[in-house]
Amino acid sequence: MRILQIIDSLNAGGAEKMAVNYANIIAKKKGFSALSTTRVEGPLKAQINEDVHYFFTQKSGTFDFASLKRLKRFVKQHKIDVIHAHGTSALYAAMFKWIYPKIKVVWHDHHGNRAKHDKKKNLTLQFAARFFTGVVACNEELKEWGLKNLACKNIIYLPNFVSTDYVAPASGTQLMGVPGKRIVQLANLKDPKNHIAMLKAFNDSQAVAGGWTLHLIGRDFEDDYSNRLKDFIKEHQLENSVFIYGARFDTAYILRQADIGVLSSSFEGFPVTLLEYGMANLAVATSDVGYCGNVIKNGERGVTFHPGNHEEMVAKLDELFRNDSLRKAYAQALNKFVSDNYADEAVVNKYLNWLEETVLK
Repeated sequence: MRILQIIDSLNAGGAEKMAVNYANIIAKKKGFSALSTTRVEGPLKAQINEDVHYFFTQKSGTFDFASLKRLKRFVKQHKIDVIHAHGTSALYAAMFKWIYPKIKVVWHDHHGNRAKHDKKKNLTLQFAARFFTGVVACNEELKEWGLKNLACKNIIYLPNFVSTDYVAPASGTQLMGVPGKRIVQLANLKDPKNHIAMLKAFNDSQAVAGGWTLHLIGRDFEDDYSNRLKDFIKEHQLENSVFIYGARFDTAYILRQADIGVLSSSFEGFPVTLLEYGMANLAVATSDVGYCGNVIKNGERGVTFHPGNHEEMVAKLDELFRNDSLRKAYAQALNKFVSDNYADEAVVNKYLNWLEETVLK
């Protein structure tokens, strides 16, 4: 079985991280693995293992048949059986199937809010799904949506996972603030990550008085969304308490310096960020959207809140700030849960068995 992961870019993001994770572990387990990015490359390219065959198609538009021909040469050269297309690369993979019918195409749905969409919002996806042999959904809700709305009914739910053999670098980005009182939010500065809600809750909580600092790690698009956050920080004199770092690719090193991990998204699918927090032994406060509540389990492995409930957010943050032993207990429980349930080996074994039994049969 020879599998190629396809993703539109290698900028920092959940789908992009999962494409790299799949490519890396499959190379270790199967001896061959490939990854192709279509539109742009990006910093996550540095996290692709050396034994993964990499190819950039240099797609310049939606219907770029020259890039499809370049990809076809790569696929034939490496005798690839399966294309595993992630997120927005669905249509590109479907077009490739049209020019190279013998390939099997699997599509991976990472879009946490898709379950709330009707068919009209996904006409392109519904067309592309006619060319799929299988679909991977990152949570059960997306699986049910796919069964109801897509032509391809061979759909499996596979949770996102974290790599168990990744070693954090010995040095990297140094966080501001006092050790022992750092909060990190790993999320690009864009909708639906809802950073403004976290800023408001942080400002109205006991955080500043208690010496806590908030560190926003993620790509800064320097747009209206970003400007709104920066204006809030300035207006509330939080310049010594809230820090924006932009995109960083030494997140394992960054998380080693933190104590609490937060996520305030309006919607999510299955955020890899929570798994990274768990592996880093952080106490977690997250919005209860998508699969977040299943991972955190309010009161057992962290705390959850409704992203639109300001008072609840403040109360949950203060609960963590006040109680060091509670933070440690939550961190230990989440670390064990993630290690036991979302390590790469078990998830990828299930994935490979599914491919053998239903896609390549």
